[in-house]
Amino acid sequence: MNKILTSFLIILGLSQNASAQSIVNKIVAKVDSQVITQSDVASAQRDFEKSLQDIKDPQERERV
Repeated sequence: MNKILTSFLIILGLSQNASAQSIVNKIVAKVDSQVITQSDVASAQRDFEKSLQDIKDPQERERV
């Protein structure tokens, strides 16, 4: 779990957009408090996938 979470944080940390930084901050706060639930993981995964889509298709996002 920690390796996956670390990889996840590294990937998000590489993104320069504010939403990804916000996601990283939320996860780091949860990790610091050591209270991570399954719903936190699912929520983070959804946010992560959305951030990846935003990074992948910035022109598409701007057109909307």
